[in-house]
Amino acid sequence: GRVAPAAFGDAELWQGFARRRRLRAEVMVRAMDAFAFAYKLADPTVNWLRNVAVDLLNNAPPLKRQLLREALGFGIFAPPR
Repeated sequence: GRVAPAAFGDAELWQGFARRRRLRAEVMVRAMDAFAFAYKLADPTVNWLRNVAVDLLNNAPPLKRQLLREALGFGIFAPPR
């Protein structure tokens, strides 16, 4: 639930938030690294698979929207508020 205003200065509250946020950020950074790596490869098979995956994502607005929400920190894997 809600946090009492006095608790906003509580170091433990912020440490827990930072831990959860750091994990989410690491997952997104690794995903973006993998994405960038896939674009650097010159293998035609890998390029084809990557292009198919991107096309599928572009043609699935709910999935695309969810990935964007996750990247922004508002998805289903977001820390509880």
